[in-house]
Amino acid sequence: MSLVINRIGLLFGLLACTTVQAAEQLYDKIPADAAPVLSQPGTYAVGVRTSKIEIADSLQVSTGQPYTRPLTLELW
Repeated sequence: MSLVINRIGLLFGLLACTTVQAAEQLYDKIPADAAPVLSQPGTYAVGVRTSKIEIADSLQVSTGQPYTRPLTLELW
């Protein structure tokens, strides 16, 4: 049983270490006359954006001192 758990842990570790790649087009575009009206592309782009912000005057728990905390956000 522990061998299975170790292999699953290794698999998740390998998946976590893979490089991030650009989005891949998995499906062919559906002709406009074959898709329902609500499934048509809208006016807004869909994607992922990574943003880095800083939060001023955060409390460093170990020292009790304020510091500027960096924060990386993934916006979907």
